[in-house]
Amino acid sequence: MLHLPDEIILQILAPAFDIPDEHFADPSQHSPFAKYRFSSAEYLSVCKSWLRVGTPLLYQTCILRCEAQTAALEWTLQIHPEFGRYIRRLRLEVIHAAPLRTVLRGSPNIRELAVAINAHSELGEDVNLLAGLARALSAVKPTRIVLFDARNIPPRDITSLLILPCLINDWKPTVFELPEIPSGSLSPLVQLFAEALGISPNLQTIVIPFVSIVRPQETYHLADIARNPNIQRIRMRSPSSWSSRQIISFDAITQHPVLSRIVELPIQQDEHDPIVDTSRLQYSTSHVPGSIWQLIMRFTLSLDPDDPRPDDRKPYLGLLTVCKLFQRIAQPYLHSAMVFRGSYALIDFLQRLERNPSLRPGLRALFFELPKTAWTVSLEQLFDDELLPLNITTLVGIEPLELSTRLFDNFGQTSGNSLTHIDGIILTRDHGKESPALFGAFRALRTLCFESCVYWHVTDIPSDALPMLERLYLCCTHPGSESLVRVLAGMRLTSLRHVAFINRATIAPRKSDPPSALSVPSKLFVAIKRFLGAHGPAKLKSLNVPEGLLQQDAEAPRKYPKLLELCDRLEQLEVECGSNIPRPKILNFSESQGQVEATVQRIAFAFKREEMTRLQRMGLFFENNWVIFFYSLDLRGFPHLGEIALAGLRWPETEQEIADSQMVTAAEQLLDGGVRLVDGDGLGWRPKLQRMRRFWRNALGRT
Repeated sequence: MLHLPDEIILQILAPAFDIPDEHFADPSQHSPFAKYRFSSAEYLSVCKSWLRVGTPLLYQTCILRCEAQTAALEWTLQIHPEFGRYIRRLRLEVIHAAPLRTVLRGSPNIRELAVAINAHSELGEDVNLLAGLARALSAVKPTRIVLFDARNIPPRDITSLLILPCLINDWKPTVFELPEIPSGSLSPLVQLFAEALGISPNLQTIVIPFVSIVRPQETYHLADIARNPNIQRIRMRSPSSWSSRQIISFDAITQHPVLSRIVELPIQQDEHDPIVDTSRLQYSTSHVPGSIWQLIMRFTLSLDPDDPRPDDRKPYLGLLTVCKLFQRIAQPYLHSAMVFRGSYALIDFLQRLERNPSLRPGLRALFFELPKTAWTVSLEQLFDDELLPLNITTLVGIEPLELSTRLFDNFGQTSGNSLTHIDGIILTRDHGKESPALFGAFRALRTLCFESCVYWHVTDIPSDALPMLERLYLCCTHPGSESLVRVLAGMRLTSLRHVAFINRATIAPRKSDPPSALSVPSKLFVAIKRFLGAHGPAKLKSLNVPEGLLQQDAEAPRKYPKLLELCDRLEQLEVECGSNIPRPKILNFSESQGQVEATVQRIAFAFKREEMTRLQRMGLFFENNWVIFFYSLDLRGFPHLGEIALAGLRWPETEQEIADSQMVTAAEQLLDGGVRLVDGDGLGWRPKLQRMRRFWRNALGRT
């Protein structure tokens, strides 16, 4: 085995153990370490050399978020007291006096100390315990002190008990950072620390929270601190995001004779101002082939067809002003992906295309963000037979784009062999029924996400239509959706793997949407079951359905095959929930008489956006009902299930929240069954080590 020098191993391991300063000193109320799910200590188990080199890096920054972590660090320092000398940065999100006293006494080299001023402590009324912790804190000599999390400060907070006495009598920091303030006023916070900071002998930098309006009384306390002759600057943090509607007023500081010289204020930057560099070429480029310039232009000016962001190429638009060659070469890449945000932009582009037909073959993606009243009839100019052909691959309505079936058919006739992605389209027809032959021209289409406000003929269905379709997302709010589902059931759709029957708010929400669009009419229910009977067996891998469909499926007579029986290769099931928490019986698959085991590996529960907002606002109601749901869930029919995702779930962060959370108990019970519960971002609960071992054992051998 190759033996690397310790210096090389150090360079390899340093990035893995590094904790960014913006995380260590994060002053927000929500700890950035609450979402950490990987322990860097696992690197030490690779080999002895990694253990030797990585141990100082592991203890260089310590984050204590609960009593168990504090006790574990205390136990480690009692066995290996030399490890305490490695600790340089310490962040205390909780304070437990007895174990923390040992940690502080055994860590003489702490230079940066971050403390939550409302930490849930176990100080109680034990005077001796409090005095011992105060002596241990006073023995630490940090040069930088960071205070954070000022929400719900209790009357007996550690600021007056520990921090202020140490700051006045023992600590001599050069940098002191105040926490964020939910009230929006600097006065109470600055007044609390004004005396201590005003006499601190080595203090050079003070960091204060951002406030949009600085009042005269706030500058009075800042001026008291500024009388300290050692202070060189007072820096105000920048906000997490600037709002164009936010009123900013720093006049009380900028007009102050002393504060105007030492206070550094954040500068608001306008993200919408284009930055165009019009530099000239320094050397002759006549010998450079045109193909090289084409590659450069494509790299700098092309947009991602799946996620176009026109602002990304603004800094490079100056290339067009360099010479006529660049202007000519850049045109196809400027027009390869077009985003239309108004009727005039659409008409202007069509006129430009008519003047210069050579741009048509390079046109690849069309994105529409038009108002509902936009005039789309002008799109007919795209399909002029006398002009060069089209090779459009992507057609997306960022806002729902209403297209007549005639225009949709024109897209199929002109770009049916190249179109691979259609999304956010609403098909309309003035009167009568539409022929299913409309889909026959789309030979390359792989993704189709649309709403049909059209009634369809269910005869003469082209069975070979949409041969490459892999993903189908169908909005089923219009009464004609039942006929469309029957049409799709009559096609072979050999490549279909992912299907979603969704409501309009999932494609693009509108204010006019009904409060709940998740109910499934009986005719549509029968049509969907017929569709799944045709395409579910040995084909579908993922399915997205409203909760109402599963409810009707559970209540249907047992003589009819159940939904999960029809989809015998299904790997992922997403359930769109409405106003009510679903009933556990919709997933009690073990009760089926056929005793068929579901192959589902992941189940996700999603919500409409307005429902998500309401449920998050009523957090207690949301959690309690879902806890009951998970307790009642029968997983015997899902032997392959490994994950349940719940959108809107927020894991508790503090030790007290964890102790009070019933969702944590439900998540650990699911882990005992080999199933991980994750939130909408895919972040699962990380239990204690014993439960993790039990989880992997059950996941590998669940019966």
